[in-house]
Amino acid sequence: GGEWDPIRTNIDAVSGALTLNLGSGKENLERRVAAKDLRDPEDKTPELTIKEAIKKAFDAEEVGGRLLYKDANGKDIVLDESAVNVVTDENTKKEIDAQLANMPDKKVYDVKWKRGMKMTLHVPEKYFDFEKSDTGFYYTYGESGGYTGSKRGRINAGGNGYSKENLQLKPYTSYTARAYVKSDSSNGLSDVIFYVDNNQGEGNGAKVNGKVNGQQWQQIEFSFNTGANPEYFSNIGFKNNGNAQLHFDEVSVTEWTETEDIQKAHVFDTFIAQYDIFSSNIEGIKFSKTSHTKVRYQLFLNNTWKEIRSDVLNEDGTIDLTKWNGGNGLPAHQSSFVLYAVDEKNDNLKVKVAERHPLAYDHGYQSWNQVGSYMNGIFFKAPDSKVRYQIAIDNQPTVILPGYPLNPQGVRYINFLEFNAGMGIPLNKQIRVFVVDEKNDNLREQIAFRSATL
Repeated sequence: GGEWDPIRTNIDAVSGALTLNLGSGKENLERRVAAKDLRDPEDKTPELTIKEAIKKAFDAEEVGGRLLYKDANGKDIVLDESAVNVVTDENTKKEIDAQLANMPDKKVYDVKWKRGMKMTLHVPEKYFDFEKSDTGFYYTYGESGGYTGSKRGRINAGGNGYSKENLQLKPYTSYTARAYVKSDSSNGLSDVIFYVDNNQGEGNGAKVNGKVNGQQWQQIEFSFNTGANPEYFSNIGFKNNGNAQLHFDEVSVTEWTETEDIQKAHVFDTFIAQYDIFSSNIEGIKFSKTSHTKVRYQLFLNNTWKEIRSDVLNEDGTIDLTKWNGGNGLPAHQSSFVLYAVDEKNDNLKVKVAERHPLAYDHGYQSWNQVGSYMNGIFFKAPDSKVRYQIAIDNQPTVILPGYPLNPQGVRYINFLEFNAGMGIPLNKQIRVFVVDEKNDNLREQIAFRSATL
């Protein structure tokens, strides 16, 4: 392979690199296009614009004012500047910006192609150009006069137009939605909501709103991540709250990278709890691993949504629950909660990362087992879950022991003799009975109490 390297390096030196990314699951096309050495009067390489370099690299042709590339299946892919997302390296960006500063129409495709340029064209996952008689959008008229091509979409003042087909986006993936919009009159003003969601701009997806005024085309775009709920992002559309018709064209959704699965990224370790003679207070949740992606957190506590916070995750992977409860821990015996990780920007994108419900809820007292002047145990209707038990005799806690199996009626017996060196507990002693977490000794809840009788 060594023979080829000097030639390859030489090609790199006299050319720039163009990559065509046709979307997920498809092969990228990488090409190099020679660029003129502007310092060498002898250089016969033709001077190209970026658009001409793209045509050369991918055998693209201009048809009816559109730049088209035929893919392996013979399908026409539009490569117009307005239809693709252009990504460059830092040096190429500086060169393009420097050239655009002296150009009136600010079109990247008109910039001169130079040696060393590196550029990728990302073809959108979904693209609507309104060229066919069926616009592909509900409540949308097709009419002449596109931003590119010959047609555009239109909705009336007060209208709402959106894609007929479900976008079927992937979970945990970043996308950019983009469109070109204008008003139908020079003094028209529309307050426009551009959205990707599941309910015509009122759903749980993502949206941006802004003013569209006058008859100059303007680009609007926003980025979003689908998180665990791609179904929130089923349709793309516009809501026109204004006094003029809204024109739009080149509506697209481009896929970027898959991000981490936030739910899987959070690995639960334990609850952080403190206990007194009565019960435990839960002060935090310890994760052995949390997400690399920046997220916020929200607590759903006793059927009430608490505020979304970005200040609760400590460096050691613990979540401070006291910030949702006025600096206090959550009483274990009466706090039913779910912790959600929430997207950094979109309040609707949330996934469950931890939950706990009081163990005491599931224990229904049946009866004490008194033998003579001793209390030998207690019967409970109990769940078939792995929990442990502890008793306190005159507020002195005993050892913690696993529970017996349930009998066929779903009742569990807690045998006090095992906790008290083979003896029942005299009736003149106070008794507390606790259910204890399977693994965490500090997490316990009182499930029975008996006063001392003289």
